[in-house]
Amino acid sequence: MKILTRYLRLLYVGGVLARLHLTSYISWIINGVFWSIILIIPASYLSPDPLITLKLLVPGIVGMSLASTGLWTGTEFLRWMVHDGLTDMFRENGLGVYHYIVCTLPVDLMLTGLASLALLGLVSSGFYSINPAWWLEGNPLLITLGLSTLMVVELFYGALAGYLYTRTRLSGSWTGLLQIVVTVGTIIPASTYPLPYIAFLNPASLSAELLRASYGISGFEPAFLVLLTGILTPTYLYIGWILSKKSDELIARHGLEYRI
Repeated sequence: MKILTRYLRLLYVGGVLARLHLTSYISWIINGVFWSIILIIPASYLSPDPLITLKLLVPGIVGMSLASTGLWTGTEFLRWMVHDGLTDMFRENGLGVYHYIVCTLPVDLMLTGLASLALLGLVSSGFYSINPAWWLEGNPLLITLGLSTLMVVELFYGALAGYLYTRTRLSGSWTGLLQIVVTVGTIIPASTYPLPYIAFLNPASLSAELLRASYGISGFEPAFLVLLTGILTPTYLYIGWILSKKSDELIARHGLEYRI
């Protein structure tokens, strides 16, 4: 019961933070959608079947977006919030990197994940006169799994950013460079690589392939992806938890400094 109560409080904190940063969320979504359209439209225009191209690219963009959100969430906790004293406030209440990421997960999933998927589906469909709700026409189980695993993706990358930030001298600019890495298996599908399974070192690739499989265009069998989800999801969670705890230990030992 204590654990449940603590997580409910974390969700409350996340809701308060979301209200404070609502305009930033809106700006992030709109900016992401329009940059994605710049990628989607030329690729779809050159494709003999634009709908297939949309079903290939949009899941990858959503997976990459949640991974990027996780990277910036971890960086935010150890960078901007240090300057404002909010990181110290969290730590004084026994909350660390892991807890901060958890409190942001539901809002990020709804806005960066589900809302982005819906907007990308709606806007892109207007260029080709196809059903605006095409993104809802997939297998419900696989769509649910794909969206659910996005929370694990954000937790993993938030913890990774936290660990790298406390362990090394990385500045915030490196977070942007790490975003290039998460295109592996997302924007660039796992099945296109000589060794496709290596792409699953990127947790976001699993979410992207699940969503693609829901539309019947993944390079992997749906049953295999469901099995892989049961194996990899706990693994990603455990690694993320370990990294976040290591971050907290390093902060307790060496403190934090504000970096640009």
